[in-house]
Amino acid sequence: MCKKYPKHNNIEQVYAKVTIINRVYRANLQMSKSGAERKLAEYLVKNNFDKIIAPLKNIKKFDIKTINTILKIHSIFVKLTDKKLKKHALSFCSKYLYFHFPEIVPIYDRRAYETAWKLVGNELGDISSERLINADYAYYCASILKLIEHLKNNGIKNPNLKIIDVLLYDKMFDEIL
Repeated sequence: MCKKYPKHNNIEQVYAKVTIINRVYRANLQMSKSGAERKLAEYLVKNNFDKIIAPLKNIKKFDIKTINTILKIHSIFVKLTDKKLKKHALSFCSKYLYFHFPEIVPIYDRRAYETAWKLVGNELGDISSERLINADYAYYCASILKLIEHLKNNGIKNPNLKIIDVLLYDKMFDEIL
């Protein structure tokens, strides 16, 4: 759906994407406001969301060189949703961005975050000099970078971000590592 309709200039298309991603992934936007999905869709179209996410189109890979751009865009998106819905929607924003950019944007979820933290928690360095509204997401992304580094050091040449997301969410990394 996001591949077929990647733009944010049609309210009905954006509303469909917001609604499906929100409900399938139980991101709970509706807990903040009645009609939250529709209001957010209208807000994204009105605020030229395509211009906001444009820098992500040039990124080919999730790595130490691209993480700060990804975090910055995610932070802007979180601020937009917070402004419109009065909801700090870290999880929804990561999921929505993921479906537009699945190779470079990790999906944030509390379960995945807890699993990643157990695996690499105290090994994280400073990933950004600016203070981010999405600090938990930043630490989660840093955890994933550490996991990718670990996998590369153990013979996996090109760890796949999508597979890592699934393994973390399903807590399967506990068994693998």
